[in-house]
Amino acid sequence: MMKTALAFGGLAALLSSCAAQAATGDVPFNGTIAGTCMFVDGTAGTLAIDPLNYQNLTSLAAPGTLKVIATSNGYNISMDTPTLVRPPEDTTPLSSIGGAYHATGATVVNRFNTDAPYALNQGTTNLNIFFFAGKTGMNIFHAGVYDAQITMRCE
Repeated sequence: MMKTALAFGGLAALLSSCAAQAATGDVPFNGTIAGTCMFVDGTAGTLAIDPLNYQNLTSLAAPGTLKVIATSNGYNISMDTPTLVRPPEDTTPLSSIGGAYHATGATVVNRFNTDAPYALNQGTTNLNIFFFAGKTGMNIFHAGVYDAQITMRCE
């Protein structure tokens, strides 16, 4: 019995002298993020007749806005030719139609009536987008609802 007690005592001493082993492991994370260019947070502009010249329809007082985010360099921004839907009674021809934009933030530029691409810098760029249309001679913009659209591109 004494031998059994000594054996158990020795085993207990051996087990108590062994500290519990902690383990750690690293979990790696990696990935490739592709460059992107996206438009967010847009607001509509407001069209109005120039109070001094009823031949001009513009959004100068209240431009549309867009925020463009480029996650890398190599993207260009451009503007398509605007479209204008006029009320049925406004049948006289337009002498001009166009747009412009003013950019601040990562890219700073003023572009007038052009569809030529402009290089964007990486980051967030804020755009104010302007519409304009004009008539000549005795032609004016009649009362009614006008809807314009300008498509911006980031490619």
